[in-house]
Amino acid sequence: STSRGLGDVYKRQDDTHVNQERQHHISEAQAKEFIQQAAISVTVWNGRFERYYSQNGVAYVDLLKKEIRTAYGKAEYDASTQALMEALEQNGLFREY
Repeated sequence: STSRGLGDVYKRQDDTHVNQERQHHISEAQAKEFIQQAAISVTVWNGRFERYYSQNGVAYVDLLKKEIRTAYGKAEYDASTQALMEALEQNGLFREY
């Protein structure tokens, strides 16, 4: 699939959803870092959303609105996300920064 121009393409973050409703306490800069450092991304909802998975956190992007919909740090990974991160690490899929 084609790269969607990570980072600066997503100009704003839905603060109400990200930081108030879910209480993740992730800044827009942190969410953009998760996107830029993602080892993988997954397209969901028939191409509407892209989920970016990095060692430090996850960011969900609404591709139609071009905004970061939600983001959370690694401390909030559930068991399946933690298992995914372990598999990525074991297979050398994280980039060095």
